[in-house]
Amino acid sequence: MPRFARKIDFASLGLIDLIQARDLHHADLAGLPNVIGTAVGRYLIRADDPRVKNPSAPAPKDRPPRTIDNVTICNWSWPAVLVFVDKWLKTDAFHENPQDYIPPRLVMPDGRAVPTCVVEAPSLPRSERTVRQPAFSSGQIAAGNAIMRDAQQEERIGTVSCLVTDGADIFALTSGHVIGDGEQSDLYGFDDVGHRQVVATGASSVRRDVPFSEAYPEWPGVRTYLNADVGIARVSDVADWDARLADGRRMGPVINLSIDTLNLDLIGCPLVGYGAASGQMKGQVTALFYRYASIGGSDFVADLLIGPREIDENVATRPGDSGAVWLWDAAADAAADQNDDSVKQAIAAPNPLAVQWGGYRAGLGSGAGSHVERQFALATSLSLACRLLEVEFISDLGYERGQYWGKTGHYKVAWSACALVRNEYLLALLTANRNKISVSDEDLSSGQVPMNNDKTFIALADVADLYWRSARPNDKANHFADMDNPNAKDPDNPSKKITLLDAWKNKLTRTTDYWNRYYEEDGTDTAHRGALPFRAWEVYELLVEYARDAKLTEFVCAAGCVGHYLGDACQPLHVSYLHHGGPKKPEESPVHSIYETKMLDRFVDDLIQGVNAGLRGKSAQQKFQGGAAAADHVVTTMSRTLHRLAPKKIIDVFVKNPGRPRLQAMWDALGDETIACIVDGAIGLAEYWEAAWEEGRAASDAKQLPDEAPEVDDVDLMALYRDKTFMQSRLLSQMKLP
Repeated sequence: MPRFARKIDFASLGLIDLIQARDLHHADLAGLPNVIGTAVGRYLIRADDPRVKNPSAPAPKDRPPRTIDNVTICNWSWPAVLVFVDKWLKTDAFHENPQDYIPPRLVMPDGRAVPTCVVEAPSLPRSERTVRQPAFSSGQIAAGNAIMRDAQQEERIGTVSCLVTDGADIFALTSGHVIGDGEQSDLYGFDDVGHRQVVATGASSVRRDVPFSEAYPEWPGVRTYLNADVGIARVSDVADWDARLADGRRMGPVINLSIDTLNLDLIGCPLVGYGAASGQMKGQVTALFYRYASIGGSDFVADLLIGPREIDENVATRPGDSGAVWLWDAAADAAADQNDDSVKQAIAAPNPLAVQWGGYRAGLGSGAGSHVERQFALATSLSLACRLLEVEFISDLGYERGQYWGKTGHYKVAWSACALVRNEYLLALLTANRNKISVSDEDLSSGQVPMNNDKTFIALADVADLYWRSARPNDKANHFADMDNPNAKDPDNPSKKITLLDAWKNKLTRTTDYWNRYYEEDGTDTAHRGALPFRAWEVYELLVEYARDAKLTEFVCAAGCVGHYLGDACQPLHVSYLHHGGPKKPEESPVHSIYETKMLDRFVDDLIQGVNAGLRGKSAQQKFQGGAAAADHVVTTMSRTLHRLAPKKIIDVFVKNPGRPRLQAMWDALGDETIACIVDGAIGLAEYWEAAWEEGRAASDAKQLPDEAPEVDDVDLMALYRDKTFMQSRLLSQMKLP
């Protein structure tokens, strides 16, 4: 009764059908003595088959072996499970062992039938490890350049894929085995005179064998692992790196491959790769989820199998290309409309698709006796790599919004404060140098912000992070203070617990001596004793001196740089013992960078609009004199911050909203209070600047000011903040205040 039988229509099969069929029948296929691997993709048609040019042509009667060197993919190729075998066998060879026969169809319990495509592709032994003239950069290191690691008394070469960020630091992404053990493994490049130098240090994030169910949730993959083999290394100096390709082109957005977007249209997609050993490589996506090994009851899969585009071509890859980035070659894609604006954009700024981690060499003796070799690249989807490593792709350091230590909040506080002072001369001075102190709302919105680069000028409000954190290690503790720790003991009364916020209420304990004894009682080492209020005290006295002596270059530089610390004072997680989540709760540790950097960067336009609205009609009002009063002014800001937006609330929202919706949920719950904190911080900074200016100018020996407030030269400001004696950074244990 054919009317009621299920019709077999291979063309209607989708990727999930192939994955399900391969998973259901893999044990049977993998157990066959001739099978060396399987994959999913489209049927490979022999190049001399007339159906390559005409799908309606009759099938040839004489069918030679289907080998890896004589097949091609057509637009009308059926979806199929590819079965790679070590040797092609004719049908009559199975008379003695019929159980070894590979069926032409895999039938599912519900009646679906999936075709198999058997291909002869015996693997060749691994070639020698020698890499000739790897492409190390003599300038900035870019995607496609070589990096090197010392291991087991030899130098091992890999390739830089791209730059990524976790919201706090910037990393180079490459193949996991290039980084090796991961944490603390040094990676080398060469400087412009040929000397070897450390350019990055391995981070703890290396992902190798990932459960298939983690990589692609909801897709079948029992006892199956995806060999992701990706890792990141923290770059030593961002100034030495370039996020663009080695040929200078900017990359476009990453092609997002997931269970929602991945389909068989990817098969045949032309790609171009950049390897440090092979240079530019051409290929196409030949198959997906290449199952290349079964060990101890577990199967191991490669995300992408990248093969040659044409029968007489090869993927010219060799050792040293591990980490190579593969991009969509839109200009060579026959399926892409070359007049479409998105395709034109992809040609100008190619979209990265995958990270290579290995290769596969297939060789065979053809009928004429000649030896044929085909090379393939094994790769992991870059979008999956970023998800597994919890990082975001950077397409160009010059265009990307900075993801380094929360620029958005700091620059917005300082930019806004410049317009809030009431003293006419100071207002003119700050206005003339506003673009030196911070960056405009327009630049902040578009991502035109400085990176950590000591070779070019950095807007002053983030010098403390982008330059002093590395150039002045003692400065790190000046950015915070754990004002609300309820578990610390009072050093003057060890039976009593007290917070620094409560201790500050007593003028007798507003001293560096008390704070040092407080931290010592709590077991905090000298490098981690937060000193933010006392840093504000020190710099205030410098500002008074500069204002008195009419040293306007010094005043602008110090005012801009101290703006960073006062910006920290209005950030809840900078003034709390819960700065990286609860103690002994490592799962909460990312909350700091996600709240202060990723959330603010994601919603920068909403933040700017909200802060500007909150500051409308407001200006600096509070008056005070003296460094001690300035420190008290900062602590008062810190107290308001903690009461306005409790760190515990930030952590609770972070924990309750995992995954992709997290940033939106955090902004919805915390955005208004965050805006209010920045509004308060901007007003507080303006009051601090104005108090120091007026105190200095009120001195009986104050020097005469220029008639017009000058614009200070970048070079002069840069010379000052690079001078370690300017605004000298000290640990709390080195301070003696009052």
